Amino acid sequence: MKKSVVWIIVAIVVIGGGWWWYAADQAKKAAEAAAAAQAQAEAAAQAEADAAAQAAAEAEAAAQAEAEAAAADAAAAADQAADTVEDAADAAADTAADAVDAATDAANDAAAAVSDAVDAATDAVNDAVNEATGTEDAQQ
Repeated sequence: MKKSVVWIIVAIVVIGGGWWWYAADQAKKAAEAAAAAQAQAEAAAQAEADAAAQAAAEAEAAAQAEAEAAAADAAAAADQAADTVEDAADAAADTAADAVDAATDAANDAAAAVSDAVDAATDAVNDAVNEATGTEDAQQ
């Protein structure tokens, strides 16, 4: 019977050790699974953060490009407006110069007409004097 008790104790120790080993192995597997899940979650969070940063960078680049395009359009519009003002000023100056030329031509034509009228009147007076006196004008 002593042997039976020893064998029972040995069996209890072996069964207990086996159970303890099994429980420890299961705990180790659970810890490894938890660590793997945590690493996977961290990788997913990092990937999501990277994607958000990339999207923000792309949005910023698009906004920058749009702002630069708007600034270029505004500069082009300002240049066009300046050209239009310059063209209008040139046209006004040309019109004023043309008006001065026309007025000068008209004044010269009027002066020539007056001069012609004076010459004609002088000739008429001279002719009348010559007829009245019976002499010819020496200047003719």
